[in-house]
Amino acid sequence: MRPQRLQHPSPGGSLAWLLLLLALPGAAQGSFEVRVSPEAAMVEHGGSVWINCSHTCQDPGARGGLETSLIKTDSKSGAGWAAFLLGGITEWVSAPQCYFTCGGVTSVVAANISAYRLPERVVLEPLPEMELGRAYNLTCRVLNVAPVTHLTVTLRQGGRTLHTETFQNRTGTGPDNVTVTHEITPQRRDHGQEITCHAALDLTPHGPHFENSSSAVELKVYDLPEEPQLQTSRYIEVGTRATARCGVAGVFPAAGEARFTLSFGGESLNLTVTTSGDMAAAEGKVWSPTPGQRELNCTVTVGPVSRAAGRSVLVYSLPEPVLEVTESRILVNSSVTVTCHSPEADPQGVLLQLRDAKGVLVSSAPAQPRVQLQLMASEEDDGREFTCEARPGSGIPAVKRTSARLTVLYGPRMDDSGCPREWIWKEGTEQSFSCLARGNPAPAMECTRDGVSVSIGVQRQVSREDAGTYHCNASNAHGWVSRDVTVQVEWAAQGSFEVSVSPEAPMVEHGGSVWINCSHTCQDPGARSSLETSLTKTDSKRGAGWAAFLLVGITEWVSAPQCYFTCGADTKVAAANISSYRLPERVVLEPLPEMELGRAYNLTCRVLNVAPVTRLTVTLRRGGRTLHMETFQNRTGTGPGNVTVTHEITPRRWDHGQEITCHAALDLRPHGPHFENSSSAVELQEAGAAEQSFNVSVWPEDSVVEHGGSVWLNCSHTCRDPGARGGLETSLTKAKNKRGPGWMAQELVGIREWVSAPQCYFNCYGNVTCAVAHVTTYRPPERVVLEPLPEMELGQAYNLTCWVLNVAPVTHLTVTLRQGGRTLHTETFQNRTGTGPDNVTVTHEITPQRRDHGQEITCHAALDLTPHGQLFQNSSPAVELRVFDLPEPQLQTSLYIEVGTRAPARCGVAGVFPAAGEARFTLSFGGESLNLTVTTSGDMAAAEGEVWSPSPGQHQLSCTVTVGPVSRSAGQSVLVYSFPQPVLEIDQPQALVNRNVRITCSAPASQPPGTTLQLRDSKRTLVSGSQPHLQLTLTTRKGDNGRQFTCEGNLTLGSRTLVKNTSAQLIVLYQPTLDESGCPSHQTWLEGTPQQLACEADGNPTPEVSCSKDSQGHGPGAVQNVTRGHAGVYRCSAANAHGTAGRNVTIHVEYKPTMDESSCPSTQVWLEGTLHTLACEADGIPVPRVPCTKEGAADEFGGERNVSRNDSGTYHCTATNRLGSMKRRVTVRVEYRPIVLLLAVSPSDTVPRGANFNISCRAEGSPAPAYRWTVPPAPNIHSSADNSTVSVAGADRHNRGVYVCRVSNAHGQHLGQVRIQVTDHRLIIAALIAGAAVLLLGGTAGLVYYLKSTACKKGEYNVQDAESSAKATCLGRDGAVYGIQLTQT
Repeated sequence: MRPQRLQHPSPGGSLAWLLLLLALPGAAQGSFEVRVSPEAAMVEHGGSVWINCSHTCQDPGARGGLETSLIKTDSKSGAGWAAFLLGGITEWVSAPQCYFTCGGVTSVVAANISAYRLPERVVLEPLPEMELGRAYNLTCRVLNVAPVTHLTVTLRQGGRTLHTETFQNRTGTGPDNVTVTHEITPQRRDHGQEITCHAALDLTPHGPHFENSSSAVELKVYDLPEEPQLQTSRYIEVGTRATARCGVAGVFPAAGEARFTLSFGGESLNLTVTTSGDMAAAEGKVWSPTPGQRELNCTVTVGPVSRAAGRSVLVYSLPEPVLEVTESRILVNSSVTVTCHSPEADPQGVLLQLRDAKGVLVSSAPAQPRVQLQLMASEEDDGREFTCEARPGSGIPAVKRTSARLTVLYGPRMDDSGCPREWIWKEGTEQSFSCLARGNPAPAMECTRDGVSVSIGVQRQVSREDAGTYHCNASNAHGWVSRDVTVQVEWAAQGSFEVSVSPEAPMVEHGGSVWINCSHTCQDPGARSSLETSLTKTDSKRGAGWAAFLLVGITEWVSAPQCYFTCGADTKVAAANISSYRLPERVVLEPLPEMELGRAYNLTCRVLNVAPVTRLTVTLRRGGRTLHMETFQNRTGTGPGNVTVTHEITPRRWDHGQEITCHAALDLRPHGPHFENSSSAVELQEAGAAEQSFNVSVWPEDSVVEHGGSVWLNCSHTCRDPGARGGLETSLTKAKNKRGPGWMAQELVGIREWVSAPQCYFNCYGNVTCAVAHVTTYRPPERVVLEPLPEMELGQAYNLTCWVLNVAPVTHLTVTLRQGGRTLHTETFQNRTGTGPDNVTVTHEITPQRRDHGQEITCHAALDLTPHGQLFQNSSPAVELRVFDLPEPQLQTSLYIEVGTRAPARCGVAGVFPAAGEARFTLSFGGESLNLTVTTSGDMAAAEGEVWSPSPGQHQLSCTVTVGPVSRSAGQSVLVYSFPQPVLEIDQPQALVNRNVRITCSAPASQPPGTTLQLRDSKRTLVSGSQPHLQLTLTTRKGDNGRQFTCEGNLTLGSRTLVKNTSAQLIVLYQPTLDESGCPSHQTWLEGTPQQLACEADGNPTPEVSCSKDSQGHGPGAVQNVTRGHAGVYRCSAANAHGTAGRNVTIHVEYKPTMDESSCPSTQVWLEGTLHTLACEADGIPVPRVPCTKEGAADEFGGERNVSRNDSGTYHCTATNRLGSMKRRVTVRVEYRPIVLLLAVSPSDTVPRGANFNISCRAEGSPAPAYRWTVPPAPNIHSSADNSTVSVAGADRHNRGVYVCRVSNAHGQHLGQVRIQVTDHRLIIAALIAGAAVLLLGGTAGLVYYLKSTACKKGEYNVQDAESSAKATCLGRDGAVYGIQLTQT
């Protein structure tokens, strides 16, 4: 129905009527005031407040009250006042009015009440992870707050206010949601800071002040300022793994936040991430099984920030080259061909080199796949190693090598290098007789003297009897050679020997100590020794031919201890010269008076209590210039003394202000140290210099000039005399000069003095003042040389030596030894004396480790002349460290090898460094070198060869491995044995069942002897023994057919037992049989699969088997595609030369479920309220199960049920057995009887005459119902197209009555009805007149009605049933809505 509103009396209208009625005569009596308190109240929404009304009327009968739309729940009153409690205040703004009537005069005053609501919630929207420097919005929501005009919202970061917003200009009085937005651009310092939103509702002065805050939201700021850096090899070999590193710096807030992805050729890599400070790096391994160009990509992400980098990598294929030597063992002077070639590589174009240890022998052109070398074998070629080296021609830095060693056989050779013709030995010394011969195989060497064999290489003490001529013979399979060797023995005359002392001339600090070592060459073990001295001996040590004595507390300035030795009857003496020294106690330069220009004065320096004075040098210096030097080599006396040095000077003007120093140097070298000491400086002062004082300055004060170069010196002064004159005093060559008021400049050229001190001087009113400049010349290092390094063994100590040649001044030099980017050693030379150029040598010991291999050592010389000159740097060429390590090799071969057979011998070593390919092997067996193949993998290298011998016996296997300077060897003893194959004989290899058969097992003799025999079958040993043969007789059975007999021989060698065997099979002939194992009686097949009828017969010879069904043959073993027609019983028969057999076989065929429209209709129609089941059947073996489930439901539709319209929908039915399943979709439609849902009249069921109205009928049903109406007969009734609505235009009395809507479908019908009333206008006029008659009475009662009435004002109201009443009642609190609810019939 269309909604309609009722009009209620308003409070304003009632008040107007009230005031009109009260405005009676007498209102003009005396005036008074009405007050209200509080005038402006703030009350929580739904709360209460007391309003106090008071007046100043003197009339005790004054009456008044409080006019308001709010609910008054309590009141109080007294003389001149009344108070009212207003409760449940839900109006956001209200103005209660206090009124009082005094003497007929009414006065009114209003209070302003505002209701407030605290913020329901303060919500700060979550913040995303932020990128440094990018703008983001902070959004805060304050929900359900009033009044908004009193609200302040503040956004804070930590204790700092970011943004504040108020809402004084907001309109509206009710609650509202407030949104505040503020843009920020985060910086690094903001990371981890907390953002909060604060809402303040300030109701002062009429109410409280409330605050509420959101939960804190943390700022997470991320930065990735630099692009990632990719590091990997540009070239990778197929199948090998290389390290790929992706690093990035400046990660914020922490390197650990970085997330990496590494991919190679589109495939993600496993990676390891490491961090250090703000740097992060990921490492992974890249590889490819095929050659070609691949892309390496890295992506780094921190928070929301990502950076990427890529690099192209070429994966190449470079096979091992092939090296062929026509004969690896060859006689001397025979021709040898060495061939080097390479399989195909990718990219194509391999460059080949054939080389030996000295260098390249022959190289290939780019398109030449093979190189060859022919040579005539010489003795020098024995052991010569040839290497075939392959490199890609496309510039890829890779190389592959294959090596082979040439063995040249030649007869023995002896020369002076291995077997000198003459030896000279001293009697009593340890010597060994040595004579070596060259040859291959290694010659056998024998030396004799007077027919007696002499041990070669054995250490022994020489006696005079060893002198004589020795005859040496060397022989091998290719010849022999001999040589005579003469030995001479020298001996000392009786009693002759030498005595020596060390150190010969030590320098010892006064009161110190020293060890004196005495030694002799006397051969007498009973020789006696002693040390004769006046000094104190506190300790001694002795050994064969020597004695040592500790002398302490040495206070004699010169002493000469004497070593005594007595050898036989002869005594000899050797003396040491010991000098003690004392450092200068003090160096004193006497104070100087103020000096008169041009007058001579003495400089006096005293060096106190120093010894020995003969080693003292005293130097007087002015500034950096030496004035006088004095030595005292001619002084006599040995004890300490005081030295005085005097030097006369005549001061000049420029000397004023210069400093004089005295330097004492005690040089005890080469037997002791070098000491220096200096006096305090004394300044030269010129008498009268204070008068007319002025300053002189020189610029630059300190200059550094290249040797032979030039410099301008600028001299200036502050003298006010315009006639002041000056100049530059120097030994250097002057060139151009310039002058101006108060200054002059002089160019000094060709400067070759290493240190000089030019003096600027000026004469001002007769006073001369000087300023000294210091000029130093330099020479950059002529060359920096780093000594070449040998190949190094891991863990051994080596010296690095660097020379810096012809450099000055050395005191400004710094020499640094570096390994890669790491500093190994730094040395400076500030304590060096001398000013000219010099050569500097720096030595540093290193013990190389594996990580050092391939590192480059450089020597860097830095001549730092700053701040007065430049910094010069020079470096040596880099020298590469080549570090080698080689653990002990491991030999692997059999301890026992059969005569005439070849066995692999492997010599392997793990931990080869720097690369397994550096290892060089030699393998020999029984003294003969083996051809070998070297393989490498990682840090492992192995050489493999084959060992063999044509005759039994013990042989030695030896291996030597060399890498760089390191060699390791290993050996193993091998036994070569003879063990013939045993013999097995069966007298009837093919026998009928149940016949006797004899089996014999025998073995020839072995070396070493001891063979034992066993005759066995596959299950057990049948007979065993050590006799020359074994024999077994048995009766054949069917089970013996195909029975394998083995004759086994066993030979025990040490802890190992060798086994050889010979086998033979026994054939037993018998008739066929068919049983369940070979021909199952029941077989199951699957439709559509290929199958064959399985039926096999047992028999020997193998029987022929045939099967048939319904007189049709089916050959066993024939494959056929199974159909359902293959099911049934088959008859199978088997036959051979010894009989026949038969058997029935039943075939079962299974197939998957199937459903169609006939067994499972796709559409089914049901009637609501009837019993139905959702039945779908499927065909299949085994019989399928067919559950159905409605779309969106979990349960099956099971069994028969009373259906409702809710059962309509789509069902999925699935037929399943063990072979598969089939699904079918079924649509179920449940139909039901029609029903009228709504019969609505618009605008109302009471219609004024001449008005229009509509009646709409809404119904539901399945199938869709048809509409039919029964209405009062009238010409102005019309129906809609679907007949669901009737319309009446210009209603009159003919349209009154009952309107019936009937709906129907195939399953029934239903109806609804409504009564229409048509009213006349005359009745309305009569109602208006009657209403005017009661208007005055209504006005009088209006106030009472407004205050007391509750009908149709506020709240909820009941609605009467339309079937029992035609009235309409008020609905809701905003007005009246009419409706008629129809009931079903």
